Amino acid sequence: MLGFVLPAQSTLGRHQRARACHPGTGVINNELYTGVLIWNRLHFVKDPATGKRVSRANPPAKWIRTEVPHLRMVGDELWQAGKERQKSVASQFEAVAIGTRKARARKQHTMRRPVSLLSGLLTCGRCGGRYVLFTRDRYACLNHQRRGICDNGRTIARKKIEQRVLAGLKERLVSAEAVAEAIRAYAQETNRLNQERRAQGEQDRKALDRSSAPSRASWPRSRMAFANLR
Repeated sequence: MLGFVLPAQSTLGRHQRARACHPGTGVINNELYTGVLIWNRLHFVKDPATGKRVSRANPPAKWIRTEVPHLRMVGDELWQAGKERQKSVASQFEAVAIGTRKARARKQHTMRRPVSLLSGLLTCGRCGGRYVLFTRDRYACLNHQRRGICDNGRTIARKKIEQRVLAGLKERLVSAEAVAEAIRAYAQETNRLNQERRAQGEQDRKALDRSSAPSRASWPRSRMAFANLR
């Protein structure tokens, strides 16, 4: 039976020790060495943004384990020694691993989050280019400030434009006129759908009548034929 020797702690770098703490990854977490083959670790879903398939980890309860003793390379005693070593390393570098995960999550959140409420939504009325936060609290035409291809040098305070936009949304979407317009549009669409259903039902009835007309026309001749047989 083959085995492997765990490297001394001094030969492992900090990042290597941190990666060794993650369960289910790495050589010393592969249960195939103990004669156990695991299936169904992952499932795939379609990313609606890219249309590509991406993998997602299944919970351990859904894993399928199959005994393959002919593939065993490590004894139970050595395997358990590796698990104990992992626990020791995890306890030493738990704070580092947690801090790294939190920092990565904050970075991803910052990268995906818009800089301001109106980021990417404002355009210049002169050149059609983007209106962006040129300073911390003022919007300006990007083509004027950085490229010099627009003569619109006017700026506006971030607080002021955001108040205008929010007030306009409230006035147009929450006003009595907007609610009345939504009700009217709903009623109009409902009536249109009802008319289409009634027209389709009438067409179906006419088609049924046409298909059954020949059989009804043949009824008198059938009666005469039976009468002649009597």
